[in-house]
Amino acid sequence: MDALSRNPVGHRLPDSVSTPVSQREQAVILHRGGHIYHAVEFYKAYLKNHPKDSGIWSNLGACLRTRKQHRAALACYLRALDIDPANIVARGNLANVLKDLNRFVESIALHEQLVSSAPTDKQARINFAAALRENRCFDLALKQLEQALFHHPGDAALTWERGQNLLHLGNYREGLHCYEARWQLGELPLPDISCPRWTGEALEGKRILLHAEQGYGDTILAARYIRLVKARGAFVMLRCKRELHRLFAGIGADALIEPNADCPGADYHCPLMSLLAMFNTELASVPPPAQLFAPRQAKRKFSSLQRHTEQRLKVAIVWSGSVTF
Repeated sequence: MDALSRNPVGHRLPDSVSTPVSQREQAVILHRGGHIYHAVEFYKAYLKNHPKDSGIWSNLGACLRTRKQHRAALACYLRALDIDPANIVARGNLANVLKDLNRFVESIALHEQLVSSAPTDKQARINFAAALRENRCFDLALKQLEQALFHHPGDAALTWERGQNLLHLGNYREGLHCYEARWQLGELPLPDISCPRWTGEALEGKRILLHAEQGYGDTILAARYIRLVKARGAFVMLRCKRELHRLFAGIGADALIEPNADCPGADYHCPLMSLLAMFNTELASVPPPAQLFAPRQAKRKFSSLQRHTEQRLKVAIVWSGSVTF
């Protein structure tokens, strides 16, 4: 078998890259294709024979950062810049990993240099704003994004990032409208629904399909708006993950539907998280949480457990959200 059809540790490579190209090219193809594990192995093997390739050191660092190996990534970026101090990509990567390591002063200073040298570079502004936001400098981050929007008006990525900072600052109404740019980023699949999107039309006597688009937490958070839609006289169908159906038994929807089920007869549809913008939510007008349904047997089970622990220390467990976020 040709040596290029397997990686250095014996794992079979994707067919798309099992072609006779150089080790460097193969590593880059794997990296671009999202095959990070294989790309790291090929980058390392290549660098053993070509240790002065600044660009590949930076690429290896990017792969390691994807794998949350931030200190190893930092070492790669420093090596890349030691070889070629003019490597702007490595400098930007270094600024990003310094942020990951909570070295905000160094990260922000480096981002500031990068933005000064390329003031119209959209990604440089986004990266700078991200470092400022994680350091809780929301106003400064917002200024960076607004300057970037001056050069790139209407850009979806900048609009979405701007929305994040507005939400942190408590400007819910404007921030939530910016959040609608998520549909233009290409990360969420557009809903394949034949009826038109609801944009505020009268709902008296109409059927509307509300559909969850993200995880359990976002769905539960936005479920409080279902009663507001119902109050407009609509027949409300909620399409969400089956695991939530029992919890949502008394939430106000007229019908609970499986995620991939057809919904014939709907007059309008609306993503559940988009209701926050549709109702022009402000900090003072956030609806109370939806009342979730707890089955009687679950209540009885909890009561039984509670009786046995009345005189004992009670410990609350905080459950995390998705590890992919």
